[in-house]
Amino acid sequence: MRRSLRQLLMMGFIGAVSMVVILIISWGGILNSWSLDWLWRINGPIKAAMGSSARLDSQVVVAAVDNRTLRKLRGDKLRLSREVYARLIDRLTELGARFIGLDITFDNSGDPAEDRAILEAVIRSGRVVTNCFLMNDEVFSKVWVEGRAFFHGKAFAEGFVDQPLDGDHFIRRTRLYSPDDLPTHVSLSLALFLAACERVPSEVEYHRSFLLLPRVKGVSPLNLPLDYIGRSLIGFVGGPGTIASVSVCDVLEPDFPVDKIRDKIILVGGVAEEFRDSFHTPFSPKGDLPGVELHAQVLHSLFTGGIPYEWAGPTWWLTIVGLTAAIAVFSGWRKPERAIFWVIPAAIGVVPLVLSLFTMSGMFINPFDLWAAFSIGWVCATAMDTFYLRGEKTTIARLFHRYVSPNLLNQLLEHPEAIALGGARRQAVVLFADVRGFTRICEERKPEEVITFLNTYFTVVTQIIFDHGGVLDKYIGDGLMAFFGVPIAQGNEAEQAVRAALAIRQSLVKLKAQGQAAGDFPIKEIGIGINGGEVVVGNVGSEVHQEYTLLGDTVNVAARLESSARSGEVLIAGWIKQRLPDGVFRVEARGAMQVKGRKGEVEAFEVLGWGGQESQTQTPQR
Repeated sequence: MRRSLRQLLMMGFIGAVSMVVILIISWGGILNSWSLDWLWRINGPIKAAMGSSARLDSQVVVAAVDNRTLRKLRGDKLRLSREVYARLIDRLTELGARFIGLDITFDNSGDPAEDRAILEAVIRSGRVVTNCFLMNDEVFSKVWVEGRAFFHGKAFAEGFVDQPLDGDHFIRRTRLYSPDDLPTHVSLSLALFLAACERVPSEVEYHRSFLLLPRVKGVSPLNLPLDYIGRSLIGFVGGPGTIASVSVCDVLEPDFPVDKIRDKIILVGGVAEEFRDSFHTPFSPKGDLPGVELHAQVLHSLFTGGIPYEWAGPTWWLTIVGLTAAIAVFSGWRKPERAIFWVIPAAIGVVPLVLSLFTMSGMFINPFDLWAAFSIGWVCATAMDTFYLRGEKTTIARLFHRYVSPNLLNQLLEHPEAIALGGARRQAVVLFADVRGFTRICEERKPEEVITFLNTYFTVVTQIIFDHGGVLDKYIGDGLMAFFGVPIAQGNEAEQAVRAALAIRQSLVKLKAQGQAAGDFPIKEIGIGINGGEVVVGNVGSEVHQEYTLLGDTVNVAARLESSARSGEVLIAGWIKQRLPDGVFRVEARGAMQVKGRKGEVEAFEVLGWGGQESQTQTPQR
């Protein structure tokens, strides 16, 4: 059955509410992290994901404090001497490094000689970017600096090294900029990028949904999309060892190749296990990507522009909720059992859509959110449709169980869309039958006897109407109204109505014979009128009581034909005569009849009986 606009909107509302609940339960995204990792595994590093075949840019190099360096240079101390880092800074400067980023925090003062050595090295170099680490509540609503290099005021720049962790303790996103009132607003990677571009952090334009990063003069700014809490996806280029790396102990050797350092941006950091500075990422699920390499990968993606972005946050949630509502409305409009053949291909199409967006443009959208929208929308529409259908079947059963045969009632329950409860134009055949001489019967008989005879008569007649696929509309005193072809059309309604009329007339013969044998049956003759054509069908009545019935000129003409029929006659209109099969009935023209209350005349015919054989009915008395 076609759903009303109100029902469709209710389906959409239920679908939208259900999707909101799912998003709340899933913390804003369904299997978001898993789907992102899945895309990385399929597409590989960012150079593949962004559709670039260029080799990795080699201007970022990691100077690793590895196990070999510690064994060779630490001696019997618990940590590597700051004098070693001072020598490293001098050596990297001598080799022509563009900038040196320290992913090691010298936040506490140590031995005065060591402190002086590293401070003087930083001042001599003039190209050192130090780090600091922040303390925050994971959404950067309260942030402050906890650890800074004691010589940060002498360094070229400073940047924080904190990385936001996902719920599974993986790092997939980074925060490059913090708008809070801090001594530094940029991360270590962004500080090095700005230094290499001869820019300063104050030139970064922060917006809620994106950053505009200045680049070298003559090159347009880099537009970096942000999620709803200011993070951006990391443009991973691979797992551990992807970024070019050199050991600190090798760099300090006098014969170390200059070309490995010259004009490079060097990130110094610990990679040995004892530093405990390694992380889980999509390309290091074992948690073996050193933090310094993570910063190097972020820095590399800033230089190459290979930074993916994701559609997430409030705008994405509204889109998903809206899509769910739209799917629910569409499924209800098309019927869920038909809509599934649209929904399933659309859901399958999510896979190439998500892959192509990530591969061609680096855009990540969560396919599980889309699949949830399709499935929840369809399921809600199906559930609501079932709910409405159950109510409609209850209404149909309540309206029709006394007026149609059990077989027709089952058909109506299987096809409730055939019923136009709200009113619709249909083609139908209407039959009126009335007992002749009923006033005399009421005068001569006790009321109890009249009711008994009338009930016996109506029981037989009603069953005949049911047997011929008709619907009993109502009892009108000693008469009745029935119709055929509504709500379910069979195509031979005119013939079935005439067959029912002849069967009623024949049943009266049997009732009279039975009545004579038992003593008496007062109903002797009936008159029947049949007409067909366009009617208005639907529920008619008040808010207190309604009936499913037919209205229109077709009904009025049928009633007038019945009143014009003499005792034992079956009168039909020309509309019925044209639709009767040839040779089945004996029909005689009665000419044009003036119907009371109607301007035009009606061509009337009398059905005498069955064609090709003696009448099976009583010959009507003239």
